[in-house]
Amino acid sequence: MKSSRFLVIGGAGSIRQAVTKEVFKRSPKVLHVFDIVENNLVELVREIRSTIGHIEGEFRTFTVDCESPEFEALISSVRPYDYVFNP
Repeated sequence: MKSSRFLVIGGAGSIRQAVTKEVFKRSPKVLHVFDIVENNLVELVREIRSTIGHIEGEFRTFTVDCESPEFEALISSVRPYDYVFNP
């Protein structure tokens, strides 16, 4: 898992928060989390940092609608993901 790249869409929702935390615990190379609700993403990051800590890999969150042109631009600008969790 340490060499894998993950994308979690809707990652601040209750079920995907659990998925995000489990992936984070395994120290992936990249973990990107997208959600439309910024407050929930902030709370997710705060909880992860206070309970799990940090990873060596890249951990980023994005407040964006997955049906927007901004989402398409972000996805197009990064290397492909190995795993995508999507509703």
